[in-house]
Amino acid sequence: MELTLKRVLFSDDGTAGVLISGNRPLCITLEEDWRDNAKGLSCIPEGSYLCMRFDAPTHGTTYEVVKVPGRTAVLFHSGNTEADTEGCILLGKEFGSLRAKDDQSGLMEIQLAALRSKEAFESFMKHMQGAATFVLHIKNC
Repeated sequence: MELTLKRVLFSDDGTAGVLISGNRPLCITLEEDWRDNAKGLSCIPEGSYLCMRFDAPTHGTTYEVVKVPGRTAVLFHSGNTEADTEGCILLGKEFGSLRAKDDQSGLMEIQLAALRSKEAFESFMKHMQGAATFVLHIKNC
């Protein structure tokens, strides 16, 4: 199985995208903004990656994007704002705004958010049908 993550918006609130299977959108995505692939602070570089089913202590069964240069534990999981990502890929059903703590200033502010995230994550896992692996193609638009 192959999925494509098309990144469509780059902002201080994060990197927004659409996760696509074949020609069908599965869900929206929210990642950290680009910070030179810094661990826990940046989205990962464009490219193709193997993703493996993984049992994460904090997120349960999910998928890990493996062999990201200089990075480990890049996971797909639920969450709402950039503060929830820690370098991972958040899934949602729609974009919106939520009040959250800014990573840089520590102040509360209105930020871009992935809404209905738990619902999107459950749909994503159901779509994967327990596959052990898949290939993820990440493209910046």
